[in-house]
Amino acid sequence: MSGTIRLQYRRYRLPFHAPVRTAHGVWMQREGLLVRREDERGAVGYGEAAPLPDFGTET
Repeated sequence: MSGTIRLQYRRYRLPFHAPVRTAHGVWMQREGLLVRREDERGAVGYGEAAPLPDFGTET
């Protein structure tokens, strides 16, 4: 399948109600991306990317 795909994304930053303490430090907020994908037929899909800093080797 080949065709045009439209991608849109929006960054977000949401504060926690209270600080989250872990062995890696204190977190005050959560950051990530919301992604919307639409193909030439109008099929739409949504996704999220919200990596946790210092919790893995993936980037």
